[in-house]
Amino acid sequence: MTQTGAPHGPLHEALRAQVQAQSFGAVAHLLRRLLAQMGYTGVRVRRTQSRGRNAFVAGERAAGGWDIEAEWEAGLTRQRLIVQLKHDPGRTVQLRCVDELRGALARAQAHHGLLVTTGAFSPQARQAAGARDDLALVDGEGLARLLADWRVGLRQTPGGAWEVDLDLLRRLARQFPGQQAPGPSGGEPPRQQTPDQQTPDQQTPAGGGPPRRGLTVIVSVRR
Repeated sequence: MTQTGAPHGPLHEALRAQVQAQSFGAVAHLLRRLLAQMGYTGVRVRRTQSRGRNAFVAGERAAGGWDIEAEWEAGLTRQRLIVQLKHDPGRTVQLRCVDELRGALARAQAHHGLLVTTGAFSPQARQAAGARDDLALVDGEGLARLLADWRVGLRQTPGGAWEVDLDLLRRLARQFPGQQAPGPSGGEPPRQQTPDQQTPDQQTPAGGGPPRRGLTVIVSVRR
């Protein structure tokens, strides 16, 4: 399992704040974009609301216990990833949720499970997931880092700087209502350094797009 780095500073914090203001469905689709950008295939959102009879997308059954699924090729085989999303910035996800993901992993016959929260994890939850090679956790700070690292939810200005893509976030807010649409508060969100000001770890390839550090089979951001 690999922990990927990302730019820090005002842009990272602005992106995290905007993600926290989104609805469950919008965050799920940002996560879908992130996984696809990282190289996963067949990335599919199964649920666009955190609860309720209409939570699951058309054609999906409510049973199962995961919100997103994806695949990746490992050599000559194709493996499956399932993702549970907990969207509550003020919540600490407990051990019970890790146990639920472990059960969902068995039911789905998947190879890896990823538990993502916009909040935080308890020490017990981190310890339980850390004892298994097939489970990984990403908290709110880690999610913002990954999104920034892979340039999901960001856009590049004509001058080459990176900034929060408010147009994308507003479109997602309209498509998946539930919370206030994001927007500037007290001015435009801060911009990233231009490419020649970034450290080598932050720079993008010459052809544009996110920095590539190899296909990350599964990501884990741990304390």
